Amino acid sequence: MELIREYQRKMSGRGTKMGLEIAVCDDCAAERKSLIREICGSRYYKKDMTIHEFDAGEKLLDVMERIAFDAIFLDIQMEGMDGNAAAREIRKKDINLVLAFYTGFAEPSSCTFEVQPYRYLMKNASEEQKQKSVDEVLEKAECNSDVPLLKASIGRRQLFVKAKDIIYIEKYKRYTRIYLPEQALGLYQITREKVEEYPEIKVQEKLCDIYEKLKRYGFGYPHDSYIINFHFLCACTSQTLQMAGIQSVFPIARSKAKEFHERKNAYFRSKYAGSGTAE
Repeated sequence: MELIREYQRKMSGRGTKMGLEIAVCDDCAAERKSLIREICGSRYYKKDMTIHEFDAGEKLLDVMERIAFDAIFLDIQMEGMDGNAAAREIRKKDINLVLAFYTGFAEPSSCTFEVQPYRYLMKNASEEQKQKSVDEVLEKAECNSDVPLLKASIGRRQLFVKAKDIIYIEKYKRYTRIYLPEQALGLYQITREKVEEYPEIKVQEKLCDIYEKLKRYGFGYPHDSYIINFHFLCACTSQTLQMAGIQSVFPIARSKAKEFHERKNAYFRSKYAGSGTAE
């Protein structure tokens, strides 16, 4: 229970700009120290950042049960669990943290990009190039940490849900309901009473007010009854859309289609250009 309370304190404090939690995982101590020097030398480094060192992927995964990392630098070639295997487990726990591979010899593979790394750093790159990549990772993590929290409840328990963890938010009965991916349910200590029933994570704010709060953080408003997180958008036509992990097909209201598609296009342009948010 103490770990749960610690996590909830951390989540509730994100709105007050707690320092970033950064993990460096490499089975070579010298390489860890070298990378940490690059991180500490970054223009995005701040004194309230916490840098955690790990010499094995298994140890990193254990700590993720109680620490929500903002960014992870992960070596690929390690004894025991290699970086690709560790990355797959990391993504089961957190699909939004900034993941950067840091390697000496391994070339990117199809498996590498399935886990959506933000950057691929070569250990033998020039100091200038490594510093540039580290700066970009920390900048992205800082940008992600600015995403607001929503005050929610499940039963009598209060939650502070990070907007970036939300798949979509809908009007439901007399309140507003949040949908999270399965990975996030575990992170927020939410369990299903029945497999076929989704837990009712309630928010008291009106949907239109929530959208005004979240629209600059990659959310779209395709219909009066729901808003979506573009990060989880997996298919879209002019009239319908589908969200990752959700079987339903969502309609796009004709009255909202123009603005929705403009914001969707702006989001994906900014994402692939390396920008943090879609304005």
